[in-house]
Amino acid sequence: MISALLLVLATVVFADGEWTVHNFNRSLVHPLKDAKDNFVYVTFSLNDHEAIKLNFQDERKSCVVPHELPYNTRSKHKVAALGNGKVIVTMMNNQMNRARISDAITKFDWKLSIIDPNNCSYQHKIIGHVKTSFDNILPYVDTFDLYAKSNQISKVLRFKDNGELEGFSAIVPDKKGLGIKVAKEYDPSQGYYYVVPNRKKSQSIIKKLNSHFQVTKTYVVERDRLSQDPQSYSMNYGRITFCYFTGNRMNLECAVINGELDRELLKIRLIYEHALSGTTVVNFRHGFAVVHYQRHKNQMSTVYARRVSEAGEIGSVVKIGEVTDAIHYVYSFVMNDGKLCVVVTFGDAVLTKYIDLD
Repeated sequence: MISALLLVLATVVFADGEWTVHNFNRSLVHPLKDAKDNFVYVTFSLNDHEAIKLNFQDERKSCVVPHELPYNTRSKHKVAALGNGKVIVTMMNNQMNRARISDAITKFDWKLSIIDPNNCSYQHKIIGHVKTSFDNILPYVDTFDLYAKSNQISKVLRFKDNGELEGFSAIVPDKKGLGIKVAKEYDPSQGYYYVVPNRKKSQSIIKKLNSHFQVTKTYVVERDRLSQDPQSYSMNYGRITFCYFTGNRMNLECAVINGELDRELLKIRLIYEHALSGTTVVNFRHGFAVVHYQRHKNQMSTVYARRVSEAGEIGSVVKIGEVTDAIHYVYSFVMNDGKLCVVVTFGDAVLTKYIDLD
């Protein structure tokens, strides 16, 4: 196991090229990368709450999906792309009535939409009502699981890509797990990982599940007593990498655990000169990268990335670019050619840039 304390005072280098800009008028935007490295932008208009729109890198093409909603508010959108290209959307549709607060609690549906980008065909169905929430989508090639949580139990339900239940369901052991992720993309047979924070003991407990969501292995990572829960984690390429703040938002510690959960491969602390916001970590085939942005007083932000090799060698801080408005979210994707793609959503726009960190 390699352990190091790194003071990040290296020269900042600049990523080549400008942001690619996509403008979406008054919309919430969720970018998706499909199995062929194409991007789909799932948008929910703030002007028309009864439509879902798919936008593509080729801006000449789009899908507008009508969506009849009985209640006046929608929220908690989740989106995913299946291996066959179909787009899965879940959301909560509820009635907001300021005069009667109880209406917002008792009147809502959980809606599922399945959209085929090839011909813009779609299906809608109601999948739940009060006392159940759908917090995660696990996409496979032509099926998917929905993670359903209630006060009594947490479980997954498997659906076919036509919206029908496949017949498989399983109980999830821990309700407080941080986002179950598939061990191998689009393949449920290889099992799953997730992280459970133990704040009292300053620990992160990583659990490996088999294809039936039964715990087969557990690994405990001891964290600094001043550390916070993991801010981001990546589980691709047979490794679990997660990063957490320790002491303050200028000190970031990252741990890498092997896929068998029997040893810690690397632990590194990165100390920055400014507070980090929107921190994400992504695994590459060899090593990982940390992406974050720095907020400025005028609502502008600067987005940065840094690569860490599997041997613990630290690359230069790369300044990806400036953002002129308050950032909503920063997404990080590793492309099939090994490049990092950073997607920033803010205001009515989406910014995209590809960076080679090697």
